[in-house]
Amino acid sequence: MSVNASTANTRSWGAAGGTVDAITVTLVPALLTIPDGTLISFRALGANATTTPNLSVSGLTARTITKLGGAALVVGDIPAANAEVMVRYNLANTRWELLNPA
Repeated sequence: MSVNASTANTRSWGAAGGTVDAITVTLVPALLTIPDGTLISFRALGANATTTPNLSVSGLTARTITKLGGAALVVGDIPAANAEVMVRYNLANTRWELLNPA
């Protein structure tokens, strides 16, 4: 999928790497920055085991994943291996917000 990194609300998908709480997603082409509102979807490796998992996209700085509005996740909000997860980047608060918690 082609990604236009200069446009807010970019939508991209990738398989997760890393661990269940230190998630990585590599996009092709890679994002050089993450604009506010960027949507990323990924297939999880497993359920989150902490309330503060983080996500690094295309090798950029990892940011915490929260619930929509900033509340901490509950263990298992990312439900299981192969779960399809959607997050939106909140630039003002430098976090990813989970749009589809379990």
